Amino acid sequence: MIIQLLNNISMAKKTISRLSVLAVLIVFLAACSKTSEYTNVIPADASVVASINLKSLASKAGLDDKENEAAKQKVLEALKSGMNAATFQQLEKVMKNPGESGIDVESPFYVFSSSSFPYPTVVGKVNNEDKVACFTRRDGKRTDLPTGRRS
Repeated sequence: MIIQLLNNISMAKKTISRLSVLAVLIVFLAACSKTSEYTNVIPADASVVASINLKSLASKAGLDDKENEAAKQKVLEALKSGMNAATFQQLEKVMKNPGESGIDVESPFYVFSSSSFPYPTVVGKVNNEDKVACFTRRDGKRTDLPTGRRS
C-alpha cells in the first residue's frame, strides 16, 4: 500500500511537471487578443488536432464532489513535499479557482502535432495576460511573454 502511494505521488509530480511545461507552451501560442479565435495559432500543416473540454472532464471525474475532497487534499499534500512554498502556493490558488491562472478553462483546449513543433503542443484561450504571466513565473511577478499572435 505504501509503495502504491509512493508510485502515485511520483506519477502526480511527473504530471504536474509536464502540465507546467504545457502551461508555458499555452502562453507562447495563445494570444490575449480582441478576437475570439485563439485557434488561429494552430498551423495549417498540423497532422493531428484534438479538442479537450476541461470543464466536462472535471465534472465527469467528480472533482467537484464533496466525497473526493479527502483525495484532493492528499494529492495536494503529496505535491507540497516536492515543491518550494511559492510554487505550491500558486498551484493551490489555481486548483481552488482555475480562473486565477488567467487561462479560460471554460473554452476548449486544443492539442496538436505538427512538423513545425518538436512536441505535441497545447493551445488555450487566455482571459488575463497578466495573470498568466504571473502564474508562469516562479517568483509570481509579471513578465512580458511572447504571444502566438500572427501578423
